[in-house]
Amino acid sequence: MTFLHAEPVTFEHHREPVGIGASAPRLSWITRTAYELELDDGTATGLVEPGESVLVAWPFPPLASRARRGVRVRVHGHDGPASDWSDWPYVETGLLDPADWQAAAAAPARDLLGDPGRPALLVAPSGPPVRRTEILRPAGVLSGPDGETILDFGQNLAGRLRIRVQGPAGQVISMRHAEVLDGGALALRPLRHAAAHDRYILHGDTGPRPTSRASRSTGSATHSSTAGRATASLRDRREAAGRRRRPSRG
Repeated sequence: MTFLHAEPVTFEHHREPVGIGASAPRLSWITRTAYELELDDGTATGLVEPGESVLVAWPFPPLASRARRGVRVRVHGHDGPASDWSDWPYVETGLLDPADWQAAAAAPARDLLGDPGRPALLVAPSGPPVRRTEILRPAGVLSGPDGETILDFGQNLAGRLRIRVQGPAGQVISMRHAEVLDGGALALRPLRHAAAHDRYILHGDTGPRPTSRASRSTGSATHSSTAGRATASLRDRREAAGRRRRPSRG
């Protein structure tokens, strides 16, 4: 007699199915036999044969926006009783209907949408969220040929800068990102049309939150729109989010 064990189901390819964009997420589990599925409200499929177990179509009514449901599975073998019910994993949908959203354009609609006659749709991500995996300090602090400060993190990675700056209102902190150096300066030519350029204008309030970048080195410079010499102190860390890249040399 074979004793069966049912692992908890997964939803689509999500590791953490929170805020997903599907009203009928496909289900997967490990054992491929006849099965039963049950929602946490008591709705059940009954015995289903033959037993698929990878990306099985959602067998229940579609989920509404911001719904949270638990699903468990029980599998049946050919020569013995059914397994116990699996644990309850939960899935939570995001805002699925355009009517759920209220938004205003941060730029002219023509620049954002291309075709002003066609409304844009906000789509939930299909993969796991980007998370901080570690915090890296620069491996070296260099001076570029134009006097800019270059922070070398010693490896290519995807992440964002965490900086602290001090200076008068209106002063601009300019940060460019690249994967290699060329003649002691950031090699920007391999970036082609990618700007990889962040600017932060000091205003005496909270600190900046630059966007995520894939790079090895960051060059920073300061300048001011007011009279006098611009001064600023800058301490950098790189938050590595995702897989490290092999260091490039150039």
